Amino acid sequence: MNRKTISLLLILLVVVGVAPLVPKWLPSEEKRIRKRCQSLAKWGTKGKDSGVIALANQVQKLESLFADPCRLDVPAFRRSRDYSPDEITAMLLRFWNEVSHASADFQIHGIEFPDESRAEALTAFSLRGHVIGGEAFAEHHAIIVRLEKTGGDWLFTGFEEVVAEK
Repeated sequence: MNRKTISLLLILLVVVGVAPLVPKWLPSEEKRIRKRCQSLAKWGTKGKDSGVIALANQVQKLESLFADPCRLDVPAFRRSRDYSPDEITAMLLRFWNEVSHASADFQIHGIEFPDESRAEALTAFSLRGHVIGGEAFAEHHAIIVRLEKTGGDWLFTGFEEVVAEK
């Protein structure tokens, strides 16, 4: 065998040996959705030392996470209608003006895919912070988060609070 044939065989062996591992290295759709929820929580957080420029950057990043429209059905926050990304971030800015700091967290308990371009995640949502000149607060809600894959990105299309029946 000549060098060219040996080189070709080695390349073929490497490709055959590595190819099955490639899907493990690429992020799954479930991982992308988990990361998207983490981004929403991260960029929705107002730190004690958050400056105006940092918050403006967060708002810009947050707007890119939402589909237009995005449905909010969250009785605890007295919201039940479709909103544009601008309206959602405007609500967040009003909230940030009332708190010295606030943090959000999503604990995902399961993700379902009704089809290739839609997903629903059952989450435990926590919101903690401190009202300016007032009390600390901590809220916990079960939220179904709906997403749709658009242009390769998962965008939030809805948030629905799961209310326990009495």
